[in-house]
Amino acid sequence: KDSYFFDTEASWAVDPYGWWGSGPDPITELRGNRSEWLLISTELVDDGDNGFERFQGPDWSYLNSGFNNDCWVAPSITNPSESQHYAVWVPFLENTAEYNIEVFIPAGVDASTEAIYELSVKNENGTSTKTDIVVNQNLNPGEFIVIETMELPSGSNCSLILRDVVSAYSSGSNVVFDAVRFTNTSTAGISNNTPANVI
Repeated sequence: KDSYFFDTEASWAVDPYGWWGSGPDPITELRGNRSEWLLISTELVDDGDNGFERFQGPDWSYLNSGFNNDCWVAPSITNPSESQHYAVWVPFLENTAEYNIEVFIPAGVDASTEAIYELSVKNENGTSTKTDIVVNQNLNPGEFIVIETMELPSGSNCSLILRDVVSAYSSGSNVVFDAVRFTNTSTAGISNNTPANVI
């Protein structure tokens, strides 16, 4: 990181969250293999699960609202240089398939109307592409809403990142960090017991 010197004879410093840059994974130059995600989830990634990681920031608030009656919120801002709060959700997807990406919308929160979710997907070479998804976090409170439908690879090769930064015309004072669900569209309607990856 920055000017840190990586001694090729010493123990490795590894980013446990994997590499999501647009260029080659820098770890490959040092050790010949790619960074991999260590904190993933197969079904539930909420604020108490390994697949959900909340980072930094002095102004987090925990609410008894949302999926499983809990969620986190942070004050929304429009200037990216002032960002202090973000979180990452990482699913483990059993199959390469088309997935509905759904977020849970809690009730009773003065949430942002233009929160920006960043979906990153790794390719076979270990580089990633990012898609920004603008979401009104006030739609259908108390339910999951579909924010994107996309072909996704199996394994832990995608992540969803949400920051406290919102679009310039957004209203609402908070960005809400709650559960996310990846549902395989080919199996979603077969059975009510069809497992989904909930983040």
